[in-house]
Amino acid sequence: MVYITMDNLHPELLKRYTEGKCSAEEQREVEAWLDAVDLLPVAPKEADPQIKSEIWGNIVAKAYVKKRFQRNFGWVYPLIAACLILVAGYAILKNNVFYNELPTAAVIRYTAPAGRVSILTLPDHSSVQLAGGSSVEYPEHFNKDNRILNFIRGEAFFVIRHHSQWPFLVNTLGSQIKVLGTRFNVNQTSSTNLSVTLTQGAICFKSQGGAEKVLKPGQELSYDLATYQIRNISEADTAYITGWTRGELWFKNSPMKIVLERLERYYGVSFTTSGTPDLDVPLTARLTQQPVVRVLKLIENSTNLKFKWVGRNRIIIY
Repeated sequence: MVYITMDNLHPELLKRYTEGKCSAEEQREVEAWLDAVDLLPVAPKEADPQIKSEIWGNIVAKAYVKKRFQRNFGWVYPLIAACLILVAGYAILKNNVFYNELPTAAVIRYTAPAGRVSILTLPDHSSVQLAGGSSVEYPEHFNKDNRILNFIRGEAFFVIRHHSQWPFLVNTLGSQIKVLGTRFNVNQTSSTNLSVTLTQGAICFKSQGGAEKVLKPGQELSYDLATYQIRNISEADTAYITGWTRGELWFKNSPMKIVLERLERYYGVSFTTSGTPDLDVPLTARLTQQPVVRVLKLIENSTNLKFKWVGRNRIIIY
């Protein structure tokens, strides 16, 4: 296992830094070292101010703006491709028994921008916190029988207002979560697995195969999206799982491939590989409100991986 370490600093000091346990003076010492050491190739000059201001949970994904009108009408082809993707996605959802067809005129579909955590207030004043790139849809007004939200993809933390006679239903791919009033995390960032972690209250998880399980606070359910079978229910470290909602990057013996996937979602960056870098090396670290440049410096100094910026948000691993 790799624990983040740095030359010229005491390992115990860095360990406390990654766990968020440093004093203010120690934190300044570590961050001054990070700012002084040039471990990464220099990004384009115009990107430097943005990189320096990237703070966890409040990062705005910068998009390249294309000209609205081009002589060759090249914009038509991406538009057609996007429409085809939407149609295919709709067909998949419609064939899933748990996805309810919401009224077209009253439906709200929202996707959190890449690299930004978004908070939505629902019609019943419940709330859902979405990680970057996550998508949900729900009606503009809930009906009198139930409250229904379709969770499309990504990761979300729900805080549901209690109504004993007004159940809240979260429909996902191949499953349904029924709650009356509770707090829970849903993670569907993998194409093969869905995980649901309960922090407060109680929920009933129903699979497409018909199995039903009631979760208690502190339990995590793992669900196979290929077979629609519940894999297991286990005790969970809820502080670790929900760390992203507090702006924490928290890894426990996580393979570097998983680490990089999380960095892509939460910082709005894109990684590509050059050669055969080792992406299986595990990483343990806990970082709070760190710019992506600083996180990459720490990883470089702790592994054999190197990073090179080739644009505002594209990074090559070698």
